[in-house]
Amino acid sequence: MSSVLLIAAVAACFLMRERQNGITARVYLDGQTVFEANLSDIKEKKVITPVVGVEITAENGKIGFTSSSCQSHDCIKSGMLSKPYSTAACIPNRVLITLSPNGHTGNGYDSIAY
Repeated sequence: MSSVLLIAAVAACFLMRERQNGITARVYLDGQTVFEANLSDIKEKKVITPVVGVEITAENGKIGFTSSSCQSHDCIKSGMLSKPYSTAACIPNRVLITLSPNGHTGNGYDSIAY
């Protein structure tokens, strides 16, 4: 029982730290960063257009594709992102959105690249 409480306490510390530090949103076009911001710093609706035909909206701690010239619109269907380590991509337009805790550079190894 005490080990369960210890695990819960450690998990709560990590979650609180991420909330305090905030979340960085990055938008990439062809692998190059075209937009980067702390989501909690965006107070008013911000529209990002990384390429003609693609519109990304950031507001209220969330970011996501709101318009795209691709045929399937899977990028829009992915919805608004708000949690660290979330991603959405518009593959035909070569645009990627990633979220990470502030201070995390995204460099190095993760569970996918090992």
